Amino acid sequence: MVPLDSKQTAGQRLLAMLRDCPGALESGQRFTGLMKDCFPQDRAMVNLLSILYGMGIHTEVAKAERVTRDLAYRFTKRLMDDYDTNRERAENVVALFCACYAEVLGKPCDLAGAEGQGGAEVNEQMPVPAKERTAAQVGKTKAPRQQPNHGKSRVGHIRRPPAYVSPAPVPVPAPAYIGPAPAEDGQLGDGTNKDRNAPVRVTGGQQK
Repeated sequence: MVPLDSKQTAGQRLLAMLRDCPGALESGQRFTGLMKDCFPQDRAMVNLLSILYGMGIHTEVAKAERVTRDLAYRFTKRLMDDYDTNRERAENVVALFCACYAEVLGKPCDLAGAEGQGGAEVNEQMPVPAKERTAAQVGKTKAPRQQPNHGKSRVGHIRRPPAYVSPAPVPVPAPAYIGPAPAEDGQLGDGTNKDRNAPVRVTGGQQK
């Protein structure tokens, strides 16, 4: 395990690890384990440095005669595009590794990282590949869908019964007039068989 000094910056810790552990870059598993020892409370830093190792940044720095900003930019862009890393964070962590490893190899470096910047400022959020990112991780969080009330009150969400609406009055038709049946031939309106042409006797001022 790499001894830690609470007063050291991230760049100083990484530089000390690369100097004290010559075989740190022999395998990704070993490198990640040493990063966990260097930054036990900074999982994001460990993951970003492990991702850079997987991209082969150590190989590119070892082959270059001078560590330039163009070399660093290639890895910065890959962190931004493939893992949705903030530009400033990506630049800082790339500069951190390049500056530290270039100093170990004794190569000139156009970047400040180990001493100049005091280490990269990395967010605690874990880097996620772009194809696996959700809308919330790329800053496109959808607003929660509002549910319809459906008679619920605001306090306690108790369902209220619907308001009573009295039915409209039904019109009642007036009763039809039923008069005497029409007289048939040979009958009067009262149903008696009387001759219509028979004389009417008047008795006491009344017809009979």
